[in-house]
Amino acid sequence: MTHKDDPNAATEALKRKQGRTRPEFLNQNTLDRVAHGHAKDLIELGAQSAIPIKRVRSPNELTAREVTEVLREVILGRRTMAKIGEQTWDEVYSCNFVVDIEGWRITIYNDCDELDYCAQAVSPDGQRWDFDPGDRTDPIALLSMWEHQCLERLLKAL
Repeated sequence: MTHKDDPNAATEALKRKQGRTRPEFLNQNTLDRVAHGHAKDLIELGAQSAIPIKRVRSPNELTAREVTEVLREVILGRRTMAKIGEQTWDEVYSCNFVVDIEGWRITIYNDCDELDYCAQAVSPDGQRWDFDPGDRTDPIALLSMWEHQCLERLLKAL
């Protein structure tokens, strides 16, 4: 019998689960380490089942929102930004443009002289965010239209 056949089965299973005590060694840190260590396997298992499994974020992984906040601080004049390399924004034209924001190394894609997307970000302590074409959340996409235009002007001025 499945949970679909018996509407009370899911509730009873949850009560049994909540009533169990977890062994001391299975604390949340241990469970998180196991989940992070086997994230790829868990995602593959989830793809085979009818239940979607959300990708587990590594402890060394930044979120798009964290990168967006750094970009916003540049826009608002709270942080300074400098280009890495010799080429200007106009010279790069259709390629990655790398900037340093007080130790943050952020790679932004210049698409024919227009600010397109963030390709990568690395924080001063080594945490990373990398562009994933399957993920709709990009730090540049999270900016408002005004912020986007301001950042583009700042990049062109470097």
